[in-house]
Amino acid sequence: MHTKNKIFLLTATVLTVLVIVGFFLLRINQQPTLPLQVVFFSQEECEQTTGQPCLFRMCDYVPPGKTFEEVCGKNFKSGWAPQSSVQGKQ
Repeated sequence: MHTKNKIFLLTATVLTVLVIVGFFLLRINQQPTLPLQVVFFSQEECEQTTGQPCLFRMCDYVPPGKTFEEVCGKNFKSGWAPQSSVQGKQ
């Protein structure tokens, strides 16, 4: 095999490995997609349905340079939610 062919094959192999490793690193760094959060229209409805104390959760301030998803989370919905799920998100 010629030297040029060996260099080309080595370069192609290294680039392929780098692309594969890069793909997996991007997948690892992505936040998992969470299912839609269940929220209720009233405190009473929330407490009767879940059997837990409920608090109103909201995300009304998004600082400049940030997106709603970055600050509030993917699939965020305002409304009444069980207290344990609201505390975990603060």
